Amino acid sequence: MAYLRRRVLNGGRVRYDAWYHDAAGRRHSTGTFATRREADQAARDAEAKIDAGQWIDPADGRVTFADYVQKSWCPADTWR
Repeated sequence: MAYLRRRVLNGGRVRYDAWYHDAAGRRHSTGTFATRREADQAARDAEAKIDAGQWIDPADGRVTFADYVQKSWCPADTWR
């Protein structure tokens, strides 16, 4: 289920954070928006992608530099 969080910045501006839960139950943010309507739409879009099976976890593409060097860049080299 998607939900919004209202934040008031130091200057008095109001911003909205849109949050949703993936299929595994982990919480993710779709970003920060100036209006409640934009935040609500982004959260609903993210949920629709999950329901349709089109959602891709943003953390799946993260690779450390050390892993990249050892596995892709020069896998045959031995580092001392």
